[in-house]
Amino acid sequence: PTFKRCAIVFETDVHLVDLSPVASVKQAMQHDWPVGDVSFSHDGRFASTVDWSGALHLWELSPIRLRWRSNVDRPEPRMSFGREFEEFKIQFSPGDEIIAVSDAKGIVRLFDVELGNSLGTPLKHAGMIHDFEFTIDGECLNVLVATDDDDGDAGVEFIRWGLPKWSKALDRAVRASKEELAVRT
Repeated sequence: PTFKRCAIVFETDVHLVDLSPVASVKQAMQHDWPVGDVSFSHDGRFASTVDWSGALHLWELSPIRLRWRSNVDRPEPRMSFGREFEEFKIQFSPGDEIIAVSDAKGIVRLFDVELGNSLGTPLKHAGMIHDFEFTIDGECLNVLVATDDDDGDAGVEFIRWGLPKWSKALDRAVRASKEELAVRT
């Protein structure tokens, strides 16, 4: 986004910091479990957070309020420093109509930004997902996954997943319903 904002995570709280013209801390967005990732929508209206339990939240940023909460199916947790945790990564699509959430088990789930509904069947890979991003047109995901060969040597693989055709149809349907709602009000 063109604005200057960042998120600072303190265990279960996410604090927004506006950096211009003068730094100021906003109210915290709270989770029950430690927060694993934060992503801002491209238009700056929303932030999405996911915690170690797989709770996905969409926050409106002006004013800050929870818009919806959804659950990502939690994979088997891993242990680190005696605590259970799961690595999740989240990202908004270029048109801000879809949120993609990946987990360490090689699964990416897609959610509708408007309602928080899970979209379609999760995308799966046998390796752990290190990172991913939408292509500029929003029609594919570029994914970096961990691989093991037959000798047990670890490596990484770059793959591109085409998104289902409904993603564009969903975008048009959501925009049409917003326009219809605006006309009625």
